[in-house]
Amino acid sequence: MSPPSHRPFRWLESLPFTIAVLLGCTNQKGVDSPGIELGAPGTSWAAKTLEQRFGFMAAQVHPIMTRLFVEYDPDKAGFDCTNCHGSNMEQIDYEMPNKALYGLPKERPYDDAIDFDDKIAVFMMTKVTPTLQELFNKGEGPRTKVSCFSCHPTSD
Repeated sequence: MSPPSHRPFRWLESLPFTIAVLLGCTNQKGVDSPGIELGAPGTSWAAKTLEQRFGFMAAQVHPIMTRLFVEYDPDKAGFDCTNCHGSNMEQIDYEMPNKALYGLPKERPYDDAIDFDDKIAVFMMTKVTPTLQELFNKGEGPRTKVSCFSCHPTSD
């Protein structure tokens, strides 16, 4: 009886098949994808459960807002949840508006924001607010109106 042949690299024979299966089973997202499809992206913000909202913020909102803020100011590379929700976000259950942000008057909030810091105000009005509006209203379900007061408290 002859001894069994020893083929130490036999596993390499199945490598092309294994790679093909793995690639075929992955979600083919583009380079510009904001993240995995977590948080029920086919459901509007108003119709999401709390768990879906957390997932959507992590997978969709945070990466997109980080990109916007870094494009506006490269020093914002450390942008995280506390920038919008505050350092006590967990204690207040991520309540918005964030009372730690600059308060705006109910009447003519844009004028006040422009007077306070015209560059950031224009960025918020032309980039942040419309982007958040679009993100929150993706998918089926009731619409959410996004305004300055979605994040900023009133000063009145």
